[in-house]
Amino acid sequence: MRLAPTLTLLIFTACGPDASLTVSDEQLFESEASQALGSEASPAVACLPQAPTPFPVYRNAFVPKSDDAAYRYFPATAYLAGERSQVQFATSQATGDKYFFQWVNRCNDGPVGGACDRSNKGNLPVLTVGKTDYRFFFTTLAKANACTIAQLNRILGVSTQGFFDGKGVRPYVSGPIAPFLTGGRFVDVCYLYAEAGLSNHLDGVALDYEPQDRRSAAATKALLTRLAATVHARGKKALLWTNRITSQGAVRNGIDASNAPALLEAFDAVPLFADDSIPAASLRTELRRQQALYAIEARHRAKLYVLTGLGTGAGAISLPALAAVRAHVLAERLGGVAIWNDGADFDTCKSPGFRQVQCLVYGERC
Repeated sequence: MRLAPTLTLLIFTACGPDASLTVSDEQLFESEASQALGSEASPAVACLPQAPTPFPVYRNAFVPKSDDAAYRYFPATAYLAGERSQVQFATSQATGDKYFFQWVNRCNDGPVGGACDRSNKGNLPVLTVGKTDYRFFFTTLAKANACTIAQLNRILGVSTQGFFDGKGVRPYVSGPIAPFLTGGRFVDVCYLYAEAGLSNHLDGVALDYEPQDRRSAAATKALLTRLAATVHARGKKALLWTNRITSQGAVRNGIDASNAPALLEAFDAVPLFADDSIPAASLRTELRRQQALYAIEARHRAKLYVLTGLGTGAGAISLPALAAVRAHVLAERLGGVAIWNDGADFDTCKSPGFRQVQCLVYGERC
């Protein structure tokens, strides 16, 4: 396996309901960071052009065993997957960069309208025991942040021994869960799931930042710049994945014009966002509006990438919109695209998912 000399931290958030990347300013999207999307089953033949991509292409998908143009999530210059893919990270011989998709924990103090307005929405990853799924809840923002920092350090191979002393959070690694449950769920318990040696097989860590708990812009800046510094201190890169920063979701995250430039400075890459809620004719205008909030300078342009989900049916982003994304990335000389599969069909070479990717990456069949 080829190991890059640096890792990349990616922090991602997006807008829309849980099962879809279709969004409006009133909807929230939660990417299941614990799930490596799709499977390694693929058509028997390569379905897309066998040509280098014109820009970096990040795919949220299982890491393949090796470079294989017949893999359903080809092409990719990098793969992002979660804690259920740790074996694949360790065994893959693929040359694409490999990023661990890490969730940033939200506060769940409630009630609705309270300081943390997410009492009914637990954190990822989901721990499945038998037929029951359990999420993790934190009663203060400080406890949620403490768990995120601990999880990140564990991913990076840093000891978390004694980390939670005096913080009111209990670590859970494995074993019986009954002693850790409160009212049938994990409350102020931090799930430390990273296996020993994981960081040796990674080129990056993707931090999925979408807490939507009404934290302040100052608190957001403090946490995200600390996370980026933590990763950089280990000789790694840091990349942010987040909600469309012109949406109400970004407001609930604590990202706005007051801290967006600092985030762009702190991270190696940050996302613009495109989905089916934005008409193709105005998509590039919207992307420029997002860029403006980052107050980018010429030297930072290559730090921006466009995050988009493919989807199916009425919720799928249109081919003209994907063509507009491609044109924008090339014209603005941005840092590439990230593809969220969002249930896209890749079962055969005639499946719409392949045509969407061909249009977005190669500018063909749009």
